Amino acid sequence: MKVELHLGDCLDILQKLPRNSVDAIITDPPYGLNDGKGKVTKRGNELVSFNAGEWDNELPLTWIKEASLIVKNGCWVLSFTDKLSVKDVWQKMVNVELNPKHTFYWIKNNPPPQPRKNFASGVETAVVATKGAVKKWNGGGWELNYFFCPIVANKERTLHPTQKPVSVMKYLINILTEPGDTILDPFMGSGSTGVACMQTGRNFIGIEVDPVYFAIAKKRIEESQKQLLFEFEVSR
Repeated sequence: MKVELHLGDCLDILQKLPRNSVDAIITDPPYGLNDGKGKVTKRGNELVSFNAGEWDNELPLTWIKEASLIVKNGCWVLSFTDKLSVKDVWQKMVNVELNPKHTFYWIKNNPPPQPRKNFASGVETAVVATKGAVKKWNGGGWELNYFFCPIVANKERTLHPTQKPVSVMKYLINILTEPGDTILDPFMGSGSTGVACMQTGRNFIGIEVDPVYFAIAKKRIEESQKQLLFEFEVSR
């Protein structure tokens, strides 16, 4: 599988990519939730506070216009976002002539406990759109718009505070694309989308602005490639 990784601001790099060149965009941008107070997550049996950093200070929307130019006609754009930002992302997609179809939900089997007097957050939301009429769909007519999956833990966990499980990305990739397709992730983070592409036979283009997370993603994707090569050699 072909892999193309870019370190830098996604707006700058997206403008350099060929128009109508990728078969899907599947990404998890910052949610714009950083209030300076930090958040709480679960690591093992412990609760750990963290501040996501300046990259999570505001909700990015400008990239959606560039994404609409790069994805092929009939193909999909899926962006995770905060539940309060669904309307903003949906409307931005409409404004750039994408066609929002639905919302998708990752339901967490083991969400981190809420240390305050409130519900624990067990769901993350994505807005799903197409460019023009749908040409690729592997889900049939009864594919539900949610997927149960535990949060990342143990050996899969990296330093990235909002890391998505590879299994969630694999599920989406298998429904929205075909083997051999090229998938773009403008907010690569820890590289889960790229690893999922390697494991499902897709080409991958990833962009990440943070050099620490870029290095993590690059290592994970390279390790996934090596594992696939090893499995191929063993099966020969």
